[in-house]
Formats: sequence, C-alpha cells, structure tokens
Amino acid sequence: MPKFIKTDKNQDNVFIPLKLSEQIIEGSLEYNIQFMIDYKIDIIPFLNRIKNDKTGRPAWNPKVLLKIILFAYSKGINTSRKIYELCEHNVIAMALAENSLPDFTVISDFVSGMKDEISSVFLNILLVIDELGLLGNTTFALDGCKLSSNASKEYSGTFNDLKNKAKKLKDKINKIIEQHKHYDIQNAENNLKEKRTNTINKIQKKIDKINNFLSKNKKK
Repeated sequence: MPKFIKTDKNQDNVFIPLKLSEQIIEGSLEYNIQFMIDYKIDIIPFLNRIKNDKTGRPAWNPKVLLKIILFAYSKGINTSRKIYELCEHNVIAMALAENSLPDFTVISDFVSGMKDEISSVFLNILLVIDELGLLGNTTFALDGCKLSSNASKEYSGTFNDLKNKAKKLKDKINKIIEQHKHYDIQNAENNLKEKRTNTINKIQKKIDKINNFLSKNKKK
C-alpha cells in the first residue's frame, strides 16, 4: 500500500499572505463583472439617490454593492445575510468588495430601494458576459439563446434573438431580486418574532421569580 503525504481538508484556519487584487483572474466571470461596473455602466441614477454631499456620513459606493450582489446572485445566493457572509469568508467576494464589509441591512436597503436601477444594470452586464460564454453553470445560464454570427441576419434574426435573450435574462434578474426582497422581509419578521419572544420570556421569568419569592416568604 503506497504512502501519501498527510493532508487535512478540514483545516479551516490558514494564515497566508493574501493580495486581494490578485484574486480577480483576468477573463473570469468576476473580472468581467468588476470591469463592466467600474468602467461601462452609468452610475448617475444611483448617485442621484444619495444626498450627503454636505451633511451626513459617507455612503456606501453603489459600484461595490452592485459587484458583490451580482456575484452572489450568479452563485445562487440571494439574501442579504448570506451575501454579507459571502463577503466575510469568500476571497473573491472580498476582492469585489474592495476589502470592505457592507452590513446586511445596507445590502437589503439598497436592493429594496433601487430595484429598477439594479435590474437595468445587471441586464446590460449579463448580456455581454453571456456573449463571452461565462454564464454557464451560474444562476443566469441561458440554454439555446446564443446569438448567431451570421452577418446576413444582422437586421432580422439576430435582433429577435437579442430581444429574446434580453427578455429571459430580465425575467431571471427580476425574479431573483423579488426573491431577495421577500427573503429579507421574512428574515426580518422572524428575527422580530424571536426578539419579541425572548423579551416576553425574560419578563415571565422575572414574574415567576417574584411570585415564587412571595409564595415562600411571609411579610416581614
């Protein structure tokens, strides 16, 4: 029986020098997400919603939020808490977040308040990324929607193909965002119920303690 060098796949804590800038590999899905959001999208609709140029604390850069949300969606992650955890533990998400960690409430508020703007940006990015062949094995994978390279179809079939692809992608994006908003509301309600239950239990324990004392001790 041959001998092998001992390894440990369950080892979690590994201390290694890590350069986040080197985690985004050129040509990858995350590279194209980062490039498109940094250089090719119109960020003005998002900036117009931020009113803190003179007063108020600094806001989160919408480009950072867009990057981590789209990356998370591509991996099938669509709740704000899970996206927060992804940025906390996944090195690619850390790199896209530029070594920052937006709270899950920031992510939730951003998605619930800017659904239409987010959907439009994601659609444009995903159309390009799909043509690069990078949507396979992701949440946004589209079967049978590749554009024809036949130049003779430039003004007929290709346009219809693009419209069909755009519709399918938009439907997927909107569905994921709506699920995201629904799950966030559901989680918030569950957290509120749990907090309320804990508060009631705490009060009840105090009441029981007082009643127990009164039942066992005579008035002095």
